[in-house]
Amino acid sequence: MEPRHYTIFCVDMVDSTKRPTDWHRRVARSGMYRALRRAFVRARLPWHLRWRRHLEDRGDGALILVSAAVPSARALQALPHLARELAAHNATTNAGAHIRLRVVLHAGEVAHDPYGVSGKAVDDAFRLLDAPEFKAAVRENDAAVHVIISDAFYTGVVEQGGPQNDPGAYRPLAASVRQERPARAWTRSFPEPRLRVRVTGRSAPPRVLGAAAVGVTALSLLTLVPGESRPMFCDDPPVQLRVRVSAEKAGVVQTLAQEFERIRRHKETGCRMVDINVVTASDAGGIEESVRQGWLMRSPAQTSVERTAAASAQSTGGEMSDEADVWLPDSSLEVEQVREVLRAQRIGTVTLDVKGSIARSRLVLGVPRSMADRLKLPGDGVVPWEEALKWPEQGYLFGRASPRTSSTGLAATAALYRAVLGRDVLNEDTLSGTDAATRLHAVEQAIARDDDEPERLLCAVRTSPAGSDLHDRTAVLVSQKALTDYRAGDSLGGRCPLPSGAGQPELLTFAVREGTPLFDHPYVVINRTPRASPERRRVIDRLYRFLRSGDAQDQFRYAGFSTVAAWNPPLDTPPLDLAGKIHYGPLLEAWDRVRRSADVLMAVDVSAAMDAPFPDADGTRRAAAKNAIALSRRLMGGRDRIALWTFARDLDGGRDHRSVVPLGPPDRAQTDRLNKVRLDSGGRGTVLYGPVREAVRELRRSGGGRGRNAADAPTKALIVIADGTDDGDDQVLADRLRAELLDGAPVRLYVLAFHSGGCANGLDRVAQAGGGACYPIDDMTAMRKALDGVAAGLWGRPRRST
Repeated sequence: MEPRHYTIFCVDMVDSTKRPTDWHRRVARSGMYRALRRAFVRARLPWHLRWRRHLEDRGDGALILVSAAVPSARALQALPHLARELAAHNATTNAGAHIRLRVVLHAGEVAHDPYGVSGKAVDDAFRLLDAPEFKAAVRENDAAVHVIISDAFYTGVVEQGGPQNDPGAYRPLAASVRQERPARAWTRSFPEPRLRVRVTGRSAPPRVLGAAAVGVTALSLLTLVPGESRPMFCDDPPVQLRVRVSAEKAGVVQTLAQEFERIRRHKETGCRMVDINVVTASDAGGIEESVRQGWLMRSPAQTSVERTAAASAQSTGGEMSDEADVWLPDSSLEVEQVREVLRAQRIGTVTLDVKGSIARSRLVLGVPRSMADRLKLPGDGVVPWEEALKWPEQGYLFGRASPRTSSTGLAATAALYRAVLGRDVLNEDTLSGTDAATRLHAVEQAIARDDDEPERLLCAVRTSPAGSDLHDRTAVLVSQKALTDYRAGDSLGGRCPLPSGAGQPELLTFAVREGTPLFDHPYVVINRTPRASPERRRVIDRLYRFLRSGDAQDQFRYAGFSTVAAWNPPLDTPPLDLAGKIHYGPLLEAWDRVRRSADVLMAVDVSAAMDAPFPDADGTRRAAAKNAIALSRRLMGGRDRIALWTFARDLDGGRDHRSVVPLGPPDRAQTDRLNKVRLDSGGRGTVLYGPVREAVRELRRSGGGRGRNAADAPTKALIVIADGTDDGDDQVLADRLRAELLDGAPVRLYVLAFHSGGCANGLDRVAQAGGGACYPIDDMTAMRKALDGVAAGLWGRPRRST
């Protein structure tokens, strides 16, 4: 196998040969691997994903290789977690089994063979780990973790990662790794967290533990009185519990899980009875992607041996599998979404049991102060949806996380759609109608930004320049908790620190009078076949009661949530419970359709055939076409583009078409250009297939780079308003056009044909080849219905002619 690049993470126990008995060695080895596993999981390093992590046991140490697909900086983030885990181990074991670790971090090419791994990078790592100068530095203090980092790793990862990697905390060291010359390296110690007695009372928030990842307050750990005897070795392993938690409350849940572990100890031996592995559900991709990644159920790829081992571990409390036992999402909306996935995939071996809420929050509007002042928003912080939906007409925008990857984005999208449609339930019928398509498209065109997570959205606001839309003219739909963190200068999940001395746009909090969705933060038990052991089920129930206890609820309150007992929102802004009112499949399908912008080219026949009489519209087909242009403009949103061609045989110096208005946004200037167009008769006769073919090619040449990614590329559409015949009656051209529509980049073709037999003569087959339809037009009522069909085809469910 060819060598591959890895992050190299090696550990070695200090003074392991001085342990009094083999019994102490076994306890220390078990504690070392438990600490490594928990530190890796908490730093989002792969532990269970073994295709991204290679581990070799070295007796009193370990060699761990982490795939280059994982950021190397996460190895740095694991070190304080490792120190805390060793502190917990040392606080609960005999002194002879205490652990101090020497750690080396390096990176480089490593080759695999049937006997293990090899490479210069591995040799260099172990030489650093065993350098006499490093061992001498380790003897200087009794810190739990001492790390040595290669110079290349320091300059390439620590320094380049910025202040969050704290490069100033490392000191240089000349390490004797070869006889000929010393190597420059860097060292740092991670002392055990200072253990304190927990202070009772609620007059002030608890002390924050050393390096809380998301800036939430933490409970202190139990103190050990000097001279107090240590617990004996614990023969029975603790019950393992895996908790999957949303990113928004990951910090406070992690802290509470540690407190729960502390208090759940054997009364006589002091041994820990519970081991909770908290996993943050922070990767974008949504519920369906998460289910496919296996957090909910066993992977179909597992062998029978692996399935048996996993089932045994689940039932006996042994080594954790990749599956979650408890899920703590932000909203019951996500629970219903998972249940839909389970039903769709016909999975009967997994059920979800919602026990109740552990915290509360709500969706709010974060409005820039300058925007609130210009709109003269009320000082009580409450606005009606009716007023908020008019803001885009005044040039203001909304920001929202994606409904496919964020529960906050899902709730925000549902709230917007319910408000603009005036419907209580969002299902396939209410979301797929023609009127719904145009209304929802208008809403999506007013979305200035839809990042995959609320933290990224707020970070974009924080870093936006003054005078930009995001800084001054965009109201963001986020949770009350996220907006509280933003206003407090929080680093937003560690991703967006506020630079020293820098300001940020001031966002005022507004609730919506008709109600905004409730984030009920449910406690969800994941039941599987076979069922978990009685011991694990009891731990699950006790953890739920603990998270709803007074002390734990105080922690949620200090972290920015509302407590379950104190939930009492203003009477004029009741929270909106969307449970049972959202059909997620149709909602996400509608969102995929209506969020896209469109490039629309209108091609109007100006041959003499358009002078024929027509009911209404000043009496001619030409006048009806002019009205159709105005009606089409009203279908367009702010991010769409529209253009106008005219066509007839030999219209423009031998060409059959003429570009009248180039492709551009439907702003006031473009609207004026379209309104001033004169559809004067021209050319020497009716023609259809040639100009339509050229228009299709023009749309394909117009590009599609305005979207934020490939999924957001604009829809290309050609609307042809014509007599519906071709003097040449060239069936060969019609067949070529149909083949071109089928084989090339998608362009939707819609034909509004005045000739009674235009669609029946095969034009409908050509239009349908482009994903569109042909509509026979005999009066203005038919014209309006046809344009409704076009809107439904662009942003809703296409209507096909029969």
